Amino acid sequence: MKLLKSSIYIISLIFLFACEDPVDVDLSSGKAVIVADAILTNLDTPQKITLRKSQPYLSQNEYEKIQSATITMSDSQGNDYSFTEKEEGDYYLNENLTNIQPGQTFDLSININSEIFTAKTEIYRVPKIDSITWKLDDPLFGSENPNKVWLAQFWAIDPAGVGDTYWVRRVLNGKVITDNENIGVLAFDGAPGRANDDENLELPFIEPIGQSITPGYGGGPPTADTTRLQLGDTVGVHLYSISDDFADFMTILDNEIGNKGGLFATPTANVPTNFQTDSKNIIVGWFQISNVSEDYGVISDQKFTNR
Repeated sequence: MKLLKSSIYIISLIFLFACEDPVDVDLSSGKAVIVADAILTNLDTPQKITLRKSQPYLSQNEYEKIQSATITMSDSQGNDYSFTEKEEGDYYLNENLTNIQPGQTFDLSININSEIFTAKTEIYRVPKIDSITWKLDDPLFGSENPNKVWLAQFWAIDPAGVGDTYWVRRVLNGKVITDNENIGVLAFDGAPGRANDDENLELPFIEPIGQSITPGYGGGPPTADTTRLQLGDTVGVHLYSISDDFADFMTILDNEIGNKGGLFATPTANVPTNFQTDSKNIIVGWFQISNVSEDYGVISDQKFTNR
């Protein structure tokens, strides 16, 4: 028995020290692919599409910008739109989309060195934001600061009918922000998960969705004290109407960026795209035009709503 224990001990030592040997893995660089960020909205702000080339996983270089492309767009109402490259690889829409309507469809065409890449999107309805409220609330679980924190919430009603999908983005002091390793909050009929809502009911967005505009609430891990809401901060929300397919794209993209799961993470997967092409070159990314409802409020202890 002593001999057996000694043998096991020696074998364990062999494996222990063997694990300390360096392992050199030759990671060959794959072929660069075209990356298109084509998320447009009806907001009265500059709308742009960015074109880049992918790079090796461990590269520290800046992404190569794709210049001199021709980008055009048309809609189901017979309108044509064009883009101008005002900065390298950044193409700005020359018209505005402030009057887009649910059911309207758009076709996008990107010409890169005579290679054509196309995509299509549809416009969906989005409810109006009723108001934004705020209150002093208990700190997040695990916070080192025991003081109460400001908790903001937006209020909106998901319209009757099944299948409305939303992307919630918080705005703080004029800047759209997300928590680290988090792309925002997805909502389905005003709730976190897909469900068969009664098509005859109008339902309010539930608290976790409404409160996701507060840094550290509903949209990711607790944030540092310096990012907590303070008196005088302007807090807001951009509520995007999106397709189910875009929601799936964002979910997979979020998982791949965050590599969630650690040791037990699911295998990496190809992120889907709605671009099509006959070219041998590969393009990834997504084309989406969203109706966006927006609203803002200034945190004050004299008033607890922006209405």
